[in-house]
Amino acid sequence: MSRDNPSYYMQIPQENLYIACDDLEFAWDKQEVKKVRGEWRKGTDISEIAKIVDREIDEVFLLLLDQARSGYIEPRKNGILGGI
Repeated sequence: MSRDNPSYYMQIPQENLYIACDDLEFAWDKQEVKKVRGEWRKGTDISEIAKIVDREIDEVFLLLLDQARSGYIEPRKNGILGGI
């Protein structure tokens, strides 16, 4: 069975199943996403973005990774540390 099939993970015995980052929230309100994108474009560092949207830094990192992979944000000078 392919890992692309959502049923794949249902086949793994519960005692062998490990879900990475299960303590993080992956869902975002679209307004929050727009806010994060805007702060990214302004050069705000990731820790400050996390404070602005009241989220864990790791959650902001994952959103930024997603947005970069999807082409919504561009690389910037100093990366997640800030600067444009």
